[in-house]
Amino acid sequence: MLFAAVGFLLLIACANVANLVLMRSAARAQEMHICLALGAARGRLLQQTMVESLLLAGLGGILGVALAWLSVATMIRLLPPTFRLPRIEEVSIDPQVLLFTAALTIGAAILFGLAPALRSRHMEHAQGLRENSRSVSSPYRRMRAVMVTAEVALVLPLLVGAGLLAHSFVRLMQVEPGFRAEGLLTVRMRLLPVRDRALHAEVVDQILDRVRALPGVTAAGSIGRLPMDGGNSGSWYYRADRPEPSPSDRPGGDVSIVSRGYFQAMGIRLLRGRDFDSRDRIGSPHVAILNLAAARMLFADEEPIGKWLRVWWSDAGQVEIVGVAADIRHSQLRTKPDPCLFMPNAQQPFPFAALVIRTPGNPRAVAGAVKDQLRQVDSDQGVAQVETMEQLVADSIAQSKAQTVLIGLFAALALSLACIGIYGVLAYSVAQRTREIGVRLALGASPARTFRLILGEGLGLTGTGMGIGLLLSLALTRFLRDLLYEVEPLDPAVLTGVVTLLTLVATTACLLPALRATRVDPAVVLRDE
Repeated sequence: MLFAAVGFLLLIACANVANLVLMRSAARAQEMHICLALGAARGRLLQQTMVESLLLAGLGGILGVALAWLSVATMIRLLPPTFRLPRIEEVSIDPQVLLFTAALTIGAAILFGLAPALRSRHMEHAQGLRENSRSVSSPYRRMRAVMVTAEVALVLPLLVGAGLLAHSFVRLMQVEPGFRAEGLLTVRMRLLPVRDRALHAEVVDQILDRVRALPGVTAAGSIGRLPMDGGNSGSWYYRADRPEPSPSDRPGGDVSIVSRGYFQAMGIRLLRGRDFDSRDRIGSPHVAILNLAAARMLFADEEPIGKWLRVWWSDAGQVEIVGVAADIRHSQLRTKPDPCLFMPNAQQPFPFAALVIRTPGNPRAVAGAVKDQLRQVDSDQGVAQVETMEQLVADSIAQSKAQTVLIGLFAALALSLACIGIYGVLAYSVAQRTREIGVRLALGASPARTFRLILGEGLGLTGTGMGIGLLLSLALTRFLRDLLYEVEPLDPAVLTGVVTLLTLVATTACLLPALRATRVDPAVVLRDE
């Protein structure tokens, strides 16, 4: 997607440069013919235009490389540590990319630098000197119109793509995760190896008892894998009062190993039954809590409390359902809640543990005290990562945010180039048609009619480009389907908004040349001619 956006932007920039060169070539045509008539060698003129073109292109290329270097460095600093891009710290401007950029810059300079000299080569000196500097060459005029139409046609898919991603990101930001992320501190750790698994449960319980006693802590619990971690542990389980299903029909889902107090700390509602408590330890009957999705999957409309499940997890065996919890989005915000079975860490100790600690104020304020309590329980126990839950939620949508921002920047730059292109062509057209406009006004044409003439020319090019761009958008936006959340590739609101925006921008670009045309003084024009 990003490569396609860069390609579209490159084509738009090339169309803009080609337009500028065509206008510059037409403006300098008489200069070239005068120089040739005075005895200048064609090679000398070619050398002059090539030096000018290479100088401009070289300065542009150097500035572009500097901007690229700053952009890459800035982007890497802004991305969160958990951004899912392998080896992101090694991302830099590759030498092959620099060579490609240099070749593109030199090629563009040579191609566009030759245009003025080549145009004069195919025209006799007498004919070129007879041409008025304000005359309009029909083929070049048509070519400029084609370039502007192409720019608008290429801008529209970029704007539509940016609009779809932005709409999708807004919808993603509005998703309720099912827990309260504010005021929640998370502390991830891998428990030190022990021979007796029960020691893992004892260590976690001792840490949590000490953390709950800290000033400012209102609740604390633990879980094997944190929500918004990108995944979860899983297994399969089925109703113990029914025959074991075949391997192909085994129901199952996520499995979360949590401590007592976890649901309270996370702000997850218990819909029915009870929470885990001090009764649920090794040696006591195994218990579990289902989320609502798992309860509906296994029991449909039946009451699950007091029923038994057969669970393929360590030595869980048969577990009694003692509660039903509300659904949460565990893996990431864009995925619907999966069926999940919660089992107590005191009965099924897990080698990984992440503490979740709720505070009424800034959760990072208690991070130091939590680490101190952890060291007092076990001085050798380390901490892998300390983050707020709000940061984890933000990191889980960081990739969507980065995609939206990057495509939005490309679309904004493309829209600016298209606006410049439309303005440049119309402004040059007005300058070239000054005599025609002056004659029209002298023969009785009103300034309003002249204004509508120039404005209509610009909007006509824009309308043709938008028609082609809509067809391109219809063909290309389907490839964005996997990146969108609850937004269709042909979202009517986005398409309408993009067309409206592009029309307003194009109208603004047309206004100044159109107003300039109405200020042409017929007397001055006729006297000059």
